[in-house]
Parts: sequence; C-alpha cells; structure tokens
Amino acid sequence: MAANTHIDELRLEIMLGLKEVSNEPTGFIQSVNTSTGAEQAAIGDNIKIPVGTASDAIDTPVGFNNPVEGNSDVRSQSMQITKSRTVTIDWNGEHEKAMMNSGVMGTVFAQQFADAVRKLRNEIEMDCYVEACKGASRAYGTPGTTPFANANSMADMANVKGILDANGASRSNRSIVLSPAAEINLLSNQMNMIKVNEAGSEAALRQGIIMPTYGFNVRTSAVATEPTDAPAASGYAVNGATFKKGAKEIAVDTGSGLVKAGEIVSFAGDTNKYVAGEGSTTTKLVLNPTGVRKDLADDAAVTVAGGYAASVALHRNAIALAIRTPAVPKRGDSALARDYFTDPLTNITFEVAVYAGQRCTQIQVSAVWGVKAVNGEHIALLLG
Repeated sequence: MAANTHIDELRLEIMLGLKEVSNEPTGFIQSVNTSTGAEQAAIGDNIKIPVGTASDAIDTPVGFNNPVEGNSDVRSQSMQITKSRTVTIDWNGEHEKAMMNSGVMGTVFAQQFADAVRKLRNEIEMDCYVEACKGASRAYGTPGTTPFANANSMADMANVKGILDANGASRSNRSIVLSPAAEINLLSNQMNMIKVNEAGSEAALRQGIIMPTYGFNVRTSAVATEPTDAPAASGYAVNGATFKKGAKEIAVDTGSGLVKAGEIVSFAGDTNKYVAGEGSTTTKLVLNPTGVRKDLADDAAVTVAGGYAASVALHRNAIALAIRTPAVPKRGDSALARDYFTDPLTNITFEVAVYAGQRCTQIQVSAVWGVKAVNGEHIALLLG
C-alpha cells in the first residue's frame, strides 16, 4: 500500500471484513454492562461506579417532625482501564504489487482486518470470563463434570438460577453463558429443548438458536474451554466458632498454600460451594459476596477445588466492561489517517489508524478497556 493511503481507500475492504469476520461465540460481551463512555479515563485511572442503598425499615412516623436521618447511603466501587491493545496489519510495496497483480488485494486485506477484530474481541471476551470466575458469589456442580449430562434434567440450570434468586438478582436481563461442552450436552441430552411441542419453537431444532430458558438468555462463549489450575491450598480448617451466616472473612489454620481468587471453597457440614475472593492468606480465607450461608463450626474442614471450565449465570449489572478507543494527542500524531468502525457482533467500536514507514504501511486496529465484577452476588458459576 502506498504511503499516501487514506482510510477512504480502505473503507470498502474494512466493511467487507466486518461482514466476513470469523465469529467464535462471545456470550460474555453480550451479557455484561458495556460502557463506551470512558473517554475521560486514562489507563490506570479509577472509574467510580456508584451503588445506592436506602435506609433500614422503621415504624412509619406520624406527626410533623421527620425521623432522624436514616442510614441510606451512596457508596461506590472503582474499576480501572487496564489494557490498551493493538493488532497490526503490515504491507510493503512488494506485497502490495503481488496482491494487486493477482487481483485479490481487497479480499486479503478484508481477511486481515476481520482477523484483527476477531483477536481483540476474543481477548476482551476472555477478560470478562476470568473476571466472572474470580468475582462470582457461589457455584454449583463438579469440576471436570460437564453440566447437563443427565438426560431430560434441567437441574443444573435450576440450581444456578436458585443462587441468583437467593442473592436478590433481578429476574430481568439474566444470561447464562455456556461453555462449548455444556452447550453440546444441553442440545444432545435435553430433548425438551428441541421438541417443538415442548419448547414452543422450532428455533433450536431448525436454526440452533436456544430460546430463553428459566429466565435466562442462553448464550455460549468459546473461551470457557480450558480448566483453571488445580489448587495449591490444602489441609485448612475453620479456626473458631464465631463465623455466622454472612461472614466473608473466615479465620483458618493447619493448612498450607494460598487460596486464589476464583477457587471453589466448601466447608464440612455445609453443602454450599463458595468462591474465594482476593486477599486470602494462610490464616484468613476471604469469600466473595454474599459470604457463608450458614454458621460454621470450629475445626470444620475446608476443601478447596479448581480445575474447572465454568459456565456462568449472571445479571447484566454484575460485570462492567468499560471500553474506548486509544487516546490521541490534540495536536495529532504521525498517523496518515484515522477512523472508527463498529463491530456488528458486539457493538464495540475499534480504531483503525494508518501509519507510514519506509516503503511500507502499517494499519493498526486498537481498543482500550477494563473489566470489573461490580455485583458479585449476581454471578453464579456452573462448574464443568
């Protein structure tokens, strides 16, 4: 491509690439709260996310004096823009001449652009998945056992629904993002999903579209395939009998190895499976919201599990994805041209910039983002 190439000359190929982009399923991006309005935040800046609470209920006052101010509050969580990523497409004069002579230059560039968008999209999707696993409240299922293996049983979906219900998540805007293996089991073993008289639609049978089920928009993510690492922690026991329902920090002793965020924790005498958060030590175990569901006994054995590839049930407000295009100095930079194109699959806008070199041109496709689990109580893992 000549050094004076402008975006207008590439626009047709770019739009062709957007239409033909390879589409691994990106159920997490489609299920989280995406904000493209983070233009004012630089990389590393804290972005405040307000969370409002009303006061506790009181006896209804009668009279002319308002009650003493209650304990309503506006708190905030913070997240950061942490990544600025670029995929480059490089052309020199000889490459361009060869492609133009063969008449396939536009097609090749469209394929390159499609692949650049695909790589960035998949990286964003992976960050959403990892954050969901680290920030979830509780889990259901068994690591290494793919969900929906039992024919004509929706118990797996019902149980993660029950976790969200118990944690107070709104019943609207819920999604369950399945691992590829879980989706295969769902369609293979749950015949009620494809029987038109039971499903109420032929969409799953004829088109492979899974209709909303149990209040969930059912989606799939290609990134939920590799199991997490096996845990390094073992041998722990609860240290003390003062940890009541709702406790999030549990004193422990006798064990070794650190419990990492996203690992699954259970206690003897309690069938619930909790998700460990950040900050655990060899003497303290930190759990994500909403803490333990029942009182813990002193010396109750602690079991830590990993090695899972999770499907994830979540409400849209559970995870925030702040995304924008890279910042450019007001006086500009050395780009020959710059424009912005929106991926039709995810509605994410990417920057496309053209830079000149010596007898070569580089096209850069870029995005800047950060991901945060801001309402972990509205995330439940379905282990597999």
